[in-house]
Amino acid sequence: MHYNHILVTTDFSDDSLRAFDFAAYEAKMEDCKISLLAVINDWDVPPVFMQDIANPEAITKYREELLEKGKAKLQEYAKSMFHGQKVEPHAILSADPASKVVANFAEENNCDLIVMASHGRGAVGNFFLGSVVQRVIKLSKCPVLVIPKKG
Repeated sequence: MHYNHILVTTDFSDDSLRAFDFAAYEAKMEDCKISLLAVINDWDVPPVFMQDIANPEAITKYREELLEKGKAKLQEYAKSMFHGQKVEPHAILSADPASKVVANFAEENNCDLIVMASHGRGAVGNFFLGSVVQRVIKLSKCPVLVIPKKG
């Protein structure tokens, strides 16, 4: 199967970085585009509580800072971990579940493959916490390659 556009995801954890080597190698072999995506969880403050906050602008500023820090970290990853390849970094601040954002991004940007690392929580952890990877697999219209945790 030939890929034109590979989406690789990160949550900035060390575990998530395991997906980068495979994505970089595959993109180089296929001569295809790479998008690097981080979904940053946003949260809404109910309007009734906004009046109780002394400085509501601080919340907006904090969200903007989170997004900017995410973009900067993705730029750093793109330069240091993708061996001179052209990588388009995307940080998205969203209140939607990360799995939904990843699947939607892949569909809207015509990605042929999503590469993600598993976090290896085990069956009990996945039962209670769920798995972003499992939900992306269910929601995605393109193949999802999961890089397992070592050891």
